[in-house]
Amino acid sequence: MRERMRLYDAEWAPSPRRVRIFLAEKGIDVPREAIDLRQGDQLREPYLKVNPRGQVPALVLEDGEILCESAAICRYLEALHPEPALFGTTPLAIGRIESWTRRIEGDGYAAAVLALRCWRCARAGLRFATGRSPGNGRPCRKSPNWHYGRK
Repeated sequence: MRERMRLYDAEWAPSPRRVRIFLAEKGIDVPREAIDLRQGDQLREPYLKVNPRGQVPALVLEDGEILCESAAICRYLEALHPEPALFGTTPLAIGRIESWTRRIEGDGYAAAVLALRCWRCARAGLRFATGRSPGNGRPCRKSPNWHYGRK
């Protein structure tokens, strides 16, 4: 018997939320496994065996293949279940949807990531190297792993 698809998910993270919204709009039911980002579950075994980058979401397919980016997961699901078409059906609609998707990712998502990353600097009394941090202390020279809560 083949295993069903399984979505590794984090309730409050934006990328898994994007996949959950997509699944809901498509009417697709996929079992979910919660990853607690606050507890650092994404940085420990067994999740690192699923996604060595330690990021969510991850979709494990029936054959064991794993997709780890929200856009890739949504595109895969769209190909499996083309109706309703959420990425457009005409060249113009496809182009418009892709354009708005990139704007949201570039402007909205990137700003949220930077704010969360800089929040850690501000709490430590540091100013993130980009200068966009609310912190007023000395410039931050911490590693990217430190910003993501890794050691």
